[in-house]
This record gives sequence, structure tokens and C-alpha cells, in this order.
Amino acid sequence: MTTQRELPTGFILGHGSHASWLDGACLMEAVAYVAGEPHSDSPECACSVLSSIGRTLNDSYDDDERQLLAQLIPRLVGTRSTIEVTRKRSYVMADAAIREITPMGIEAMWPDLAARLRGIAPIVDTESAREAGKASSAVRGEARKRAATDAATDAAAYAAAYAARAATYAATDAAAYANKTPEERARVYSAARRPIVLATIAAYERAIEVDLYPSELQERR
Repeated sequence: MTTQRELPTGFILGHGSHASWLDGACLMEAVAYVAGEPHSDSPECACSVLSSIGRTLNDSYDDDERQLLAQLIPRLVGTRSTIEVTRKRSYVMADAAIREITPMGIEAMWPDLAARLRGIAPIVDTESAREAGKASSAVRGEARKRAATDAATDAAAYAAAYAARAATYAATDAAAYANKTPEERARVYSAARRPIVLATIAAYERAIEVDLYPSELQERR
């Protein structure tokens, strides 16, 4: 799908949804603008899974991190596809959340549990997703037994619960709040957060590219 409008010079992604383009735009509202659609954070041209995750990431990130998503705006235009492609994209994000992003967050506390999550078979279909869910539930159960704080337990569970939903916050909270002073927490949080943000965006990019033809990929790059 060919984009119809260019973003204004100096455009900055904003937090949350907006009543109109004049009030600002989040990631998916910007996609609607570029596609020439009416103002909305659920543009018709975009995959529903990608839109849902895009809204979550947009609102989970701080003002600087959010701008890293801007490069993806034209690539999200025209991603609406079949139910099969939509499912594959959800598997990509679930796989990243469980086997990559959550382990990054809990490794500082529980390296063996992080290794168990990384060792789960890749999520590629309904059956592997079901098995990964069982395995990650077992890891969460073990984490609850070991957890020094409720925040650590909730973070590990939340990050693995649903695709990449708020994985940046959940995973970094787990690393930042166990047995540390406030000063130590701030340092750990800052160090842990950036690679998790980048890993989540990279997974999101992989999901965008599911089942696109090589020519389309080249065009979008």
C-alpha cells in the first residue's frame, strides 16, 4: 500500500490517543494520517495485532524512547492481512516476550529461570504457544517462591503473560527492585531498560515483516 501523506517536519509522537490530529498523535494515529485515513488509533490499513502492540509500546515508553517508533510508521501502513498472518505476528511477539524479553529482565535475579525461559521451544503455532504458556507458568510459579518483593513476582508474570504488552516496564522492574537500595535500583533500571526497549522494538519489526514479499520489504526499507 502506498502512503499518501508525509509527516510534518519536526513531528513528535505523543502519549495516548488524541481527539484530532491538531492535538497530537500516537504511533497508530500517525499511521492513519500517513495512510490518508480519518484520525484514529485503529487505522483500517494496519494489522489489528500490530496496532494493539503499537498502542501499548507507544504509551509504555517515555518521550525519548517513544520517538524510536517513528521510523516504523510507514512500514505499518498496509499491514492488514489474513487471519493466518495476524496469528503469525502474535506468535512472533509472544515468542519474544517469553523467550527473549522477560529473561533479559530477570537474569540479574534468577539466571537459571532466565535460562529455562530461553530454552522453551520457539512459539510458531497454537500448540507451541500452549506449551510455552505451560512452561512459562511453571517458571512464574518458581519465581513466586523466590521473590523478595511482590513487584518482582508481578513483573515476571506480567511480561510473560501477553505477547510484548508492557514488557519493557515489567521486565526492567523485576531486575530493578529486588534487594536493592533506591540508588542501586535507579542504576540497574537505567542500565536494564534500554536494551529491553531495543529488543522489544526489534521483535515488533520482525512481526511487521511477517509474510511480506521481498519487494515490499525493500520498498519499506
